[in-house]
Amino acid sequence: MVELDSTMPFHGIISRGILNRFINDNIDIQLWYKYAHYLGRKTNTENSFPDEFIQIQNTAESCGFLGFGQSAFCVKIYVEKYCRNKRVKEAQVDCWNIKEGQTSSVWKVTIKTKNTVETFIVNVARDIDAGFELKESSIKLKTIGEQIPDINIARVIDIQVINDDMLPGEVVVTRNEWIENAYEIHSRANKQEGKEELLIVERFLTSENNPAHIVSVLGRVLSTEEVQIIETDLNNFLTQATTCLPLTPEISINDGDVVWNGEKAIVVAIS
Repeated sequence: MVELDSTMPFHGIISRGILNRFINDNIDIQLWYKYAHYLGRKTNTENSFPDEFIQIQNTAESCGFLGFGQSAFCVKIYVEKYCRNKRVKEAQVDCWNIKEGQTSSVWKVTIKTKNTVETFIVNVARDIDAGFELKESSIKLKTIGEQIPDINIARVIDIQVINDDMLPGEVVVTRNEWIENAYEIHSRANKQEGKEELLIVERFLTSENNPAHIVSVLGRVLSTEEVQIIETDLNNFLTQATTCLPLTPEISINDGDVVWNGEKAIVVAIS
């Protein structure tokens, strides 16, 4: 359990498996915003929740949904094993949950020893469906990175499955290259002009009353010159990636698949 000063972090973005179930069963997405921050809590007050919460809770359990504490636990297990394999005996290890999506929670890991500093990303699958998706896309990214060394990609270094009694089942995790000073690229319609424009997101802002509901973002609109660079970089990526995959990969801008580091667009995920 992750808790500090009577507050508890939680996964605010709906996971892939639960989203699929919501769509298939025609469940109102507002119920996710209403109850997401209660999922995973071990309290004695569950009987006081209405039937709609019990429905969401049962759906989450059947999907193998990981609460925030379980995701953090997966990172801990992975990093401890990584340090043992590298025979790291003394180190300061920092693990930050820097973002999350429907497929994975994204953790920045920094390992500082007396003489070295190493930083990488650990992705933790959000549920069972997300695990299949994370593994499949990571295999593709790993293949692309190995066959085209100079391509604009955050390389997948390792793909593992974690098993533990504290978890709802097998959990897929990956270790990826850390991209310094990178921000997610998103697309939106300009309300005044009606045109699509690209922006970089520094932080998502949520509703005070519904902490799982994103209402706006903190960031800036990209310039025309930056947009041209991004479009060229993505076209080049797709052209090169297609040469080593059976099918052309898909990139979803608003799913956080691409980041901007101030100089170029870098692909961090594909479909």
